[in-house]
Amino acid sequence: CNANEIIRIGNGAFLGCTWIEDSIPNVSKSTYIGDSAFWGCSNLKKITLTGQDTCFVGINAFSNCPNLLEFELNCRILNGNVSDHSNKQIIITIGENVSEFNTLLFNNCSIDTLFFLSHTCYSMNSDIVFANSNLLHLVLGEAVQRLPNHCFSQFDNLVSFNQLPDSLYYIGSYCFTNSNAIVGELLTPPLVDTISSNAFLNCDKLLSVTTTAKYIGDNAFSSCDSLHSAETNAYIIGAGAFSNCGSLSNVTFGDSVHTIGSNAFANCDNLLSASTNAKDIGD
Repeated sequence: CNANEIIRIGNGAFLGCTWIEDSIPNVSKSTYIGDSAFWGCSNLKKITLTGQDTCFVGINAFSNCPNLLEFELNCRILNGNVSDHSNKQIIITIGENVSEFNTLLFNNCSIDTLFFLSHTCYSMNSDIVFANSNLLHLVLGEAVQRLPNHCFSQFDNLVSFNQLPDSLYYIGSYCFTNSNAIVGELLTPPLVDTISSNAFLNCDKLLSVTTTAKYIGDNAFSSCDSLHSAETNAYIIGAGAFSNCGSLSNVTFGDSVHTIGSNAFANCDNLLSASTNAKDIGD
């Protein structure tokens, strides 16, 4: 059967089929996978979904598959969940064509590595997609342009990620909130235009920030306890952007800084030097 021919798989279609081994290449273009379609396929190891548009994944479609450890997704996913993976380390690839990803697909999972390759993902709330899941390693693709709001905020135990790619221009709200993987110096790529509100809130291992982003949102770097220096040329620095950074001692502003919001550096008790030509400074 040609891989492109199977576009719909009904409820329980392969329920308990232990003869299915490794991967199922002929479902990669499917647009509908029903409830419990592959439930109990104990020898299934990999799922690949590469449809050009949308794939509806039913409830428990891939549940109770103890050896299913790898998922490659390159289409918009609707509904579905992959539960019962709390005791295994799975690998997930979100492909370059994924523009929206907001289902409970990977709730209660232990994830070893997430490969995030989407070029322009506009919506992926990790609090929904990865509810009650843990992630150890994050790898961002070289062509990633957007990191959507809340995309990695769920992962308090994230221990590593490679780096922000040079193609990146947008960092969404709460993107890396509470992350332990933001360690040492953060140098944003030159194309980054926006660092949204709360993007790096409570990143306790962040030591320094250097960015040419034009906009730094409210509380973007708030409560980063170890942050000691910041260099920015942002046109607008939002309210509370660096508030409650108790170790912050030095801030360098570029000539383009125009507006510094209210309480931008509130409770930065160790701030020793800061100079600016900003025309609008908040209360």
